[in-house]
Amino acid sequence: MSVPRRTLLHYCGLAAIVGLAGCAGFGTSPAGAPDLVLVNQNDAPITVETTVTDATGETLVSTRLDVPVVEGHGRPNASIDNVFDTDGTYAVSVAVTDGPSATTELDVDGTAEDTDTHQVYFEGDDITFS
Repeated sequence: MSVPRRTLLHYCGLAAIVGLAGCAGFGTSPAGAPDLVLVNQNDAPITVETTVTDATGETLVSTRLDVPVVEGHGRPNASIDNVFDTDGTYAVSVAVTDGPSATTELDVDGTAEDTDTHQVYFEGDDITFS
């Protein structure tokens, strides 16, 4: 069976539009999205101590969260809302109970629109910030 070129191009364009439906743009999150999302990619739940400080050294968050195993794409395991009040640099420290720990500086922008979300991924002894 032969498909005319115009028909093929039409359906490829339609597939691209449908595939991108709902995307607000590259590098941004929907308004009201959590500021910090913890994603556990291990085989068992973990407990994470999380601390966020601003550029002046003021502690904005210091909390312990139970983070279950990831259930699927787009389903964050644990999140912290309303951390980043203004654009700037924030220090984020995480420590897994009886496991690894890490600290990084995150450059945050988009606070006026509440569209900046950062993730912390836990997999084995690896901790990745994005």
